Amino acid sequence: MTPGDRHLECDRLAGTLRGLRARTGLSLAGLADKTRYSKSSWERYLNGKTVPPRQAVEALCALAGEDPGRPLALWELAEAVWSGRSGRPPEPAPPTSRAELPAPRPASPPDPAETGPMKSGAAHSSGDDAGPAEDGAAAPPASRRAASGASGRATRRFPHPRVRRELAVGGLCGLAAVAVAAALVVAGALGAGHWRSGGSPAMSALTVPASPGCEGSDCTGKNPESYGCDVTPPPTTLRRQAFPGRTVVKIRHGAACHAVWARIDLGRVGDRVEIRMPGHAPLTAEVKDEYDAKGSLSTPMIALGRSGPDAASACLVRRQERRCFGLYDAGPPG
Repeated sequence: MTPGDRHLECDRLAGTLRGLRARTGLSLAGLADKTRYSKSSWERYLNGKTVPPRQAVEALCALAGEDPGRPLALWELAEAVWSGRSGRPPEPAPPTSRAELPAPRPASPPDPAETGPMKSGAAHSSGDDAGPAEDGAAAPPASRRAASGASGRATRRFPHPRVRRELAVGGLCGLAAVAVAAALVVAGALGAGHWRSGGSPAMSALTVPASPGCEGSDCTGKNPESYGCDVTPPPTTLRRQAFPGRTVVKIRHGAACHAVWARIDLGRVGDRVEIRMPGHAPLTAEVKDEYDAKGSLSTPMIALGRSGPDAASACLVRRQERRCFGLYDAGPPG
């Protein structure tokens, strides 16, 4: 699989790793110093360009003080998809042109029960399909040889219509089962905060409801990406504020988690972004290196409590200058 073909599992794992990395407070160089993996390797892991080794996930969890159960379950799903062990069907090949398709000419009318066109290439995948006579296939009966001789074309033998129908139905059912199983595994993995002991985490995910990994006060201080609060359902941007350069700071509200956080897009190295709520100390994230500056970085969450999301405000601290904003005004004084 190439990076362009990666599925939701790989993106979800990368988001979780980014959240864990933010909790460590380490730059890519810092991660490289404290683990056996290089700075460039961590950049690929955090961007989802490749699936990291299991040991890298464990090392990052240890640095972040995170129980490795959920991240490793996401790793199992991503690694299975990346390596092709998930059993998902490959992408269909480009359709064959009509000129390349065999042109069978049956001597008798087709079975009336046969309905629907056959996919191009289906005949090639059937073990009952013989090649043209010139390829060494057994010669057809005399009556069919005569019919094909009149047209001047070689005749190809196809499975009985009933066999074709059974193969088609069986194949569709198999694909549907794989798709449903994969969807259930992903849904469970996205929202599971804890895994049952014993057995494979990926299999345990089948019994876990699709919900975030925390809710309300349990989310305070946690990273929204690590706990699925940024995807289930997608958060609402309450307000966005542009700053010099291309920097944008957003106040985000995760309804499923009942929490708010701030996110900075395209910040500058050294920038700090804060999320504020009445009665709670500000929580901060810092743009530590060029990797952070090229993408997005979220603060830890603050639970709403008695205050609604409208009470949230955010600040950007750049070169010792703090600029804050709320939903309807300039926010708290800097």
